[in-house]
Amino acid sequence: SGMWDFKAAPFYTQFAHLLRREFYQFIRDVNTLKARFVMSFILALLVSLIFLGAGNEWGNAVTGEDVSKEVKNHSGALVLYTVNVMMLSAQPLLLVFPIERAVFIREYTV
Repeated sequence: SGMWDFKAAPFYTQFAHLLRREFYQFIRDVNTLKARFVMSFILALLVSLIFLGAGNEWGNAVTGEDVSKEVKNHSGALVLYTVNVMMLSAQPLLLVFPIERAVFIREYTV
């Protein structure tokens, strides 16, 4: 009942403020934005090269040849690509967190 007693804002209000702040930071950091676009393009090119000619290999199934090796190779490459994308998505957060640590602690304690 003191002067400084207050309730925390609802979740959706906190989320909206954090989302807006992250969006502004994302737009202001032009170099990171460019790097993400380049990384997305390179990874898309990599996936297209992994599956280049994959349709031709499926045609061997009609002749009775074993295509399981090709299927496993493409599936393994796809798993490797998926893990790589997850790690690349998490890396910006890991690099920004030490910089934003003071803000996080200040907001968490309030």
